[in-house]
Amino acid sequence: LRYYTYATEALENGLEDVDQRKGYRGANRNVPAAEWDKIKEELKQKVAKDFFPYRLLTADGRLDLQSAIEESDPNLEKSLTGKKLEALVTSISADQKTAIASIGLASIQIPFDGLKWASAAPKNPTDHPGPAPKTVADVLKVGDMVWLKNLRYTKATGWQANLTQIPEVEGALYSVDVTSGQILAMVGGYDFNKSEFNRAVQAKRQVGS
Repeated sequence: LRYYTYATEALENGLEDVDQRKGYRGANRNVPAAEWDKIKEELKQKVAKDFFPYRLLTADGRLDLQSAIEESDPNLEKSLTGKKLEALVTSISADQKTAIASIGLASIQIPFDGLKWASAAPKNPTDHPGPAPKTVADVLKVGDMVWLKNLRYTKATGWQANLTQIPEVEGALYSVDVTSGQILAMVGGYDFNKSEFNRAVQAKRQVGS
């Protein structure tokens, strides 16, 4: 399991790094303010079901979602640290150095350092990305639905995360101990929910690739 975790993180980070070099393709969509409450509730429900499933069923068999999503929950920090989540941008600071995004049950700061990679992606994929952003507002708008990665919490700063995007490029990782032939880890793609095709064993590659 340890090797698989390392392999998954390595492939995910590598694909994101390659993808981000081509620039930021923009928000998933922009949500009107009138729909924010609905979106926040949907995000809250998704986070609770993904990361707090063991707390959804009470002793008498009832589903108890609310107790799993309180911000005061002592498991919140442990469960969300390091995760990648979809979020709704709710505000941008006056100095345009920080954006605030909601994941439904917590507000997350996106500092400029967490999105300074996000130059505008070119319309022609063979061209270079646009100039590097100078402020958060060069990249994000209030109401944007975005992906956040590397959630982290400190008492001094609260929740913070980096902006990311789902890569268009795909890949696979196959790790073998060359001394014994033991398979240490195999990862077939960026995200099984995005694509069930296992590139580690089902894809055909050029000889020597």
